[in-house]
Amino acid sequence: MRMRVIAAAVALWAACEAPNRGAPPGRQAGVRVVDVIPLSLSGETWQDAEPFLALYDSDPKLLAASAFTPNPGGSASATAPIFVSNDGGDSWTLRNTLPSEVMTADITHAVGGNPPVLYAGILKVPGVPLNELKTGDFLSAAKMTLQASRA
Repeated sequence: MRMRVIAAAVALWAACEAPNRGAPPGRQAGVRVVDVIPLSLSGETWQDAEPFLALYDSDPKLLAASAFTPNPGGSASATAPIFVSNDGGDSWTLRNTLPSEVMTADITHAVGGNPPVLYAGILKVPGVPLNELKTGDFLSAAKMTLQASRA
């Protein structure tokens, strides 16, 4: 799947422009498909399955996307990755900001507040406890803050 579902969702969302949203450069026939996988990971052999996309309704150029993306920092980094964009999905940055010392099974996120706040819920293996996370800086490279943990 390699994040194709996310790319398609971003492209379809971009095709439904709000009055204050300009067209991304290079759009073809009203739709622009963007692959969020960084060039450094383009030779990957795994699948980025179960994609999830969240956008900030007050500023639709702010997007967060996730999938089963292996952490480029490796398991020793104690984080899980998420993709963020501040240009409506024209470009993406991979941020290792979700604190997780073990394998992360699912990442779900939402954006809200003013200024934009990014919320995330992650399931961790083994035991599958739910961690609720938050950051006040949508594009920050700093680890998100743990708000609550549920077994």
